[in-house]
Amino acid sequence: MSLMNYCIWSIIIQCILNNLYILLLAINLEYRIQNGYLVNSGEFPMIVLLLGRTHLCTGTIISSNKILTAGHCACGDPTYEVHANLTNINERYLPYTQFRLGTHFDYPTSYKNQCNQINSGLTDNHDLLGGSPDISILTVNRPFNIVKGYVEIATIDYNYSIANKGANEDVLVLGYGEDTSVNSNGQLRFGIIKLDKCPHGIKIPTDGALCSKIDMNNQGPDVGDSGGPIFNSNGQVIGVTSIAGSGWYIFSSTSTHKTFIEKHLNDTLNSTNYPDTVDYYNEIIIILDDADDDDDDDDDDDDNYAYNHDDICNIYKNFKTIFY
Repeated sequence: MSLMNYCIWSIIIQCILNNLYILLLAINLEYRIQNGYLVNSGEFPMIVLLLGRTHLCTGTIISSNKILTAGHCACGDPTYEVHANLTNINERYLPYTQFRLGTHFDYPTSYKNQCNQINSGLTDNHDLLGGSPDISILTVNRPFNIVKGYVEIATIDYNYSIANKGANEDVLVLGYGEDTSVNSNGQLRFGIIKLDKCPHGIKIPTDGALCSKIDMNNQGPDVGDSGGPIFNSNGQVIGVTSIAGSGWYIFSSTSTHKTFIEKHLNDTLNSTNYPDTVDYYNEIIIILDDADDDDDDDDDDDDNYAYNHDDICNIYKNFKTIFY
């Protein structure tokens, strides 16, 4: 082989290797973000971690003592431990988090049969245990300390309908679920997914639900994201993560369950027989620098404080600009 041919082949081989490296890197990066982007402290302060004896769920604070989550998080192994102001499960013992114990779950009568099956261990027909009616509200033993940027109350859109939006509507999905790329669980992430009109003819109940095609999204929810919210572009909760199956992600809809949610938001805080164990977590109430200014604000009542929609929308728009 002549020196010139050797040089030409060396260049060709080097180019092939470089392109292969770039291709492998791109594949790894794509896989790395499939389960969403890491949430920084303070970005979504209305999201809470729910723990049972062996199960993990995600929830959303919708009043100072109410958590919106999935119905199946209330059944079998109820997730009565509630941890707020954390982005990772390993932070739950740190002093700046807020810990509460759930007193009871409420779920729609349409989910009663599914919950009874889960309580009885009859979970083989998995698809029928999720879907449209899979929603619940957990009441905690005492109100959260609502502090802007740390623990906040989400607002709910009761009028959202995919029929009015059309296919491929972008929404945010959040949860402490599994990240298969690093084999981890309990890290709060969010992703951008596209909603579509729900299918009919599959086992999962979809009437009145919100749906997303699995093969159209690479940032969908996974194990542990159950009960977590989906937000519209205005930063309002429009649904709750339920189940994946038959090629679809299925979410319970807040508009479908408006009556159920509003009824329990109007309930007063119920008493509990749980022992007071919050001192174990050494909870700290954070005093804001602008506390004096807040005293003059009529909207500073804990029960009525709503999350700043602009914060969610800015995060949403930033990632939309980068990845779309």
